Amino acid sequence: MNENITISVIIPLYNKAESVAATLESVLMQTVEPLEVIVVDDGSTDGSAERAEAFAARGVRVVRQANGGVSRARNRGAAEARGSHLAFLDGDDLWSPNFIESMVAAVEKNPECGLYAAAYRVVGADGRSGVRRAARSGVNDFFEEVKSGFVALPSASVASRVAFESVGGFPAGMKLCEDSYLWIKIADRHSVCFVDEPLATYRVGAENRSSKIYVAEQTEFSFDDLRGEGVSAREEFIARCMIGKAITLCLKGDSEFARHTVATYSYTRLHRLSLWRLRITRALPKWLRHPFNRLYDKLAWLTKRK
Repeated sequence: MNENITISVIIPLYNKAESVAATLESVLMQTVEPLEVIVVDDGSTDGSAERAEAFAARGVRVVRQANGGVSRARNRGAAEARGSHLAFLDGDDLWSPNFIESMVAAVEKNPECGLYAAAYRVVGADGRSGVRRAARSGVNDFFEEVKSGFVALPSASVASRVAFESVGGFPAGMKLCEDSYLWIKIADRHSVCFVDEPLATYRVGAENRSSKIYVAEQTEFSFDDLRGEGVSAREEFIARCMIGKAITLCLKGDSEFARHTVATYSYTRLHRLSLWRLRITRALPKWLRHPFNRLYDKLAWLTKRK
């Protein structure tokens, strides 16, 4: 194994006291050891930092900072890290024992890439599970690959330090789709490698996966700034990110963001159904928005099963 390829594990942590121990155990049970494990506690109030610090004797380093959001926490971890490659793992997700081994193998085979995105398992609160993977493995056009609906998950991805630093890291202050924002910027400059093996588990029902209290984003970054000309696969992915984000925010009461998204991203051809979903959600009174979207999701699930 190439000794020049070193993996720094970065775990942003905010109020995940019940799950962080299992997350850390999944890192410490790897068949190939990482260079370091850095937990960035983002102002937790539930004892999460103390749970993580209990692993200090096993090589886990905890860095504390005032609450600034997941992007700032990840960026802080990257600034503290020494590895050639950065692996970001959320504090309620899990790695398969061979995650690092398989990702290092992908780096060795395709050293020119800036991002390596593996398949992953999704486990819902109801126990249902499934696997999300790209249509093709290997080095492929990122924007063509995500047209199938695949979403590269931070907990199942590794970024080269060079690529990460060349685009300025995660967009500080952005709360939704901050990972996709970064992937777009990396894919604009670097090749992307897709790994077909499911190497991580994303727990949808995990604690604090998303806050129940809506606080508007305070960020200088916007997907609007990434838009180019025409309706390429890249522009379709940007539209998909914005429409999905707008639906989530509209359910939290932000009708203005929905209005802007409908007006700006009506060019989409691949995501017209989602755009209509957003239009309808915005037109409904706030008390009807959640019931409508629950019904939409149920009908979509039933249709997919047929």
